[in-house]
Amino acid sequence: MASAAAAYLLGFVFIAPANPEIQVWRKVEQRRDGEIASARAQAPNQPVILFTGGSSTAFSVDPALIEQSCGIRAFNLAFPAAAGPRYLLDQALERSRSGDILVIGLEADFLAFESDYPASMFSFGLAVLDGKPSATVGGESLGEQLTVPQILTLARPGPRYLMTLLYRGLSGKGYRYTLQDYRYHGRMETSVEIPDMVPHNLDADLHLSRSGERLLRTFRDAASQRGIRLFYAMPWRWTSPEHAEISRRANAALLRDIDPIISVVDDGTLGVSTERSHFSDSHQHLTATGSRVRTLTLAAKMESLLREN
Repeated sequence: MASAAAAYLLGFVFIAPANPEIQVWRKVEQRRDGEIASARAQAPNQPVILFTGGSSTAFSVDPALIEQSCGIRAFNLAFPAAAGPRYLLDQALERSRSGDILVIGLEADFLAFESDYPASMFSFGLAVLDGKPSATVGGESLGEQLTVPQILTLARPGPRYLMTLLYRGLSGKGYRYTLQDYRYHGRMETSVEIPDMVPHNLDADLHLSRSGERLLRTFRDAASQRGIRLFYAMPWRWTSPEHAEISRRANAALLRDIDPIISVVDDGTLGVSTERSHFSDSHQHLTATGSRVRTLTLAAKMESLLREN
């Protein structure tokens, strides 16, 4: 029994304290939380605009430009997509208050393809460090709790996970991003570039899956009970010019499915950008210039929507 407990304790050390990815994002999370707390203390009755999603949101939405356009404090709460949609939604809702505006920027893959949204070691590590392990699977926001078998599985990293950590340690590469990549109110920006990056092209319409619909409806109801206004804004992906039109049509079909559940912020781009220079180390990670272009487009529509409502 003692040896088993020791094995699980050692496993967790490799999942959280010894994992450079979790440590970077833990520091990002703490910094964002401090900034939100400061803003709320300065203006307790003023709502804020919060953005959540995977890294395509983290590296694209600039809260400073949203604030300039909308006149409301804004924060980017995104994490890597490896955290999973249930964790991404829960951590954003838990930081929201009645009257706030929460913009969901989940990647289309989470919504268009059937999934049971399995818990990940990445989100488990963050959630346990926060003292809320069930946030891994959506916690109170989605009415989900971790089961004992899930906890035991997540607390024991497999050989592939351990080999990746070992490689990063021995090679000296560590994790690609650092706290130095943190920008105003949570936006991330990297100097890393991938010259031979492959564009993301679609060849058929996307539609909201049954699991994606359940996820959005459950979250919408939870947000409504707390008095939080929801919007969905599709992240940009770099697409080759010859595939741009069909990719826009594919995304448009998905957005039509989402809109009756959560209002879509239609910035006119349909999640497609053909400007290669606006992307850094991924077809979803925008450069500083790309982030500015994307956010200004989004901010103009956000300002219009908020003025109408």
